[in-house]
Amino acid sequence: MPAPKKEKPHRETKADHLLGLINKIYRVEREIKVLSAAEKFQQRCKKSRLILDEIKKGEYAFY
Repeated sequence: MPAPKKEKPHRETKADHLLGLINKIYRVEREIKVLSAAEKFQQRCKKSRLILDEIKKGEYAFY
């Protein structure tokens, strides 16, 4: 009977990190769902802008 394979610890890839950041943006959208358009804009500028800036400065290939 063969010995069970040892699983390698998962190392976060760039794709994992990017998906995590996108998930944060969706979380912000869920939180602000009930707000007025003006309040949504304000919250997006406050919360989502930081996340988008991190995505922009990251080394992700979009081509």
